[in-house]
Amino acid sequence: MSTIVAANISDGTDSAPTSVVTLGCTKASFNYDMNGSTLRRSYNMASVTDAGVGIMSVVFTNAFNSIGYDVGAYARAFDAVTNGIFSSRNTDSVLTTGSTYVMRNTANAVIDSALISANMGGDLA
Repeated sequence: MSTIVAANISDGTDSAPTSVVTLGCTKASFNYDMNGSTLRRSYNMASVTDAGVGIMSVVFTNAFNSIGYDVGAYARAFDAVTNGIFSSRNTDSVLTTGSTYVMRNTANAVIDSALISANMGGDLA
């Protein structure tokens, strides 16, 4: 395998330092259906586990260097009864190697979600 070493990346008009590209890239991601326990896609995920109603755990293939990594998550249900859904990272279970997510509706009830998608960014260990 070859390695390219460059200080900047350019499209011929604009250029950016390589640090902007490497720091701004998604380091882990998943798209999951709790109703069917179906992992639609993943990147840097060793496992995605349905841990009970509305709760899922992820384990990264390559760990982050601290628990301060960024998470952008989205969850929703496909029915009108749910009345909205949101995902939160359980702060008691955040590890450099993975974390647990809890899905809740607007009444704060824990429920399964048909679509959960998250992207994580930060420095890998």
